[in-house]
Amino acid sequence: MENNEPSQLKAPLMNKEDLTLFYKKRLPALIKTLFTKPVEGTRQLFENTGDDAYKNSMMLILSVMVLYLITPYFLAGSELRELVTFSVLIKACLIAGLFMVLVSLLSFGIKMFGGKPVFKKELLTGACCGIGLVLMLLVVVLAKLFIGELSLYDLMSPAGMIGKMQYLFLLNLYVLLFMVNIFQQSLRAGGVSEAGSWYLAPLSVLLCFYLTFKISSIFF
Repeated sequence: MENNEPSQLKAPLMNKEDLTLFYKKRLPALIKTLFTKPVEGTRQLFENTGDDAYKNSMMLILSVMVLYLITPYFLAGSELRELVTFSVLIKACLIAGLFMVLVSLLSFGIKMFGGKPVFKKELLTGACCGIGLVLMLLVVVLAKLFIGELSLYDLMSPAGMIGKMQYLFLLNLYVLLFMVNIFQQSLRAGGVSEAGSWYLAPLSVLLCFYLTFKISSIFF
């Protein structure tokens, strides 16, 4: 028994088999549940978190951060690409990670009033909201497909920006509601009443966006 303990302590958080299983089975199943069973299915995700919830959450959070590290460079227009330096990409990556951690912390804090939540499992709430961040990237992709690249002249013309972006408002609103639902079902799974979670969820998600903006403006 003593000889096995060091090897167990040195076991990595995730290995190749975990990554393969996550991307081939667990992530597709998670996404399918969030979109096809947004209420009861999502709540059951948080109620039935197993021992692998921490690993899955960390892999999803890191995946979203990597997307925010790479994607902005390719989404930037030809005139803006020179401004997208590596430091800018690192900031985008860290800001995405900060938002997901704040969502997890706030969910953990609220649930503490009604029980004894485990923070490692609460990371799943932030990780699932990270899928909403990926949807925001898809909105930008749609903007490039149907609106075209934004030039420096567009950025200097607020009226032009509003004219080009007005059709994307509903998509961004959908992404916000998607995150609110995830947060609400997480609260319900943690024992918060349906009425309480209904009021707290939208305020919490908006607060996380606000805190992300304030913290990133100070430190990043």
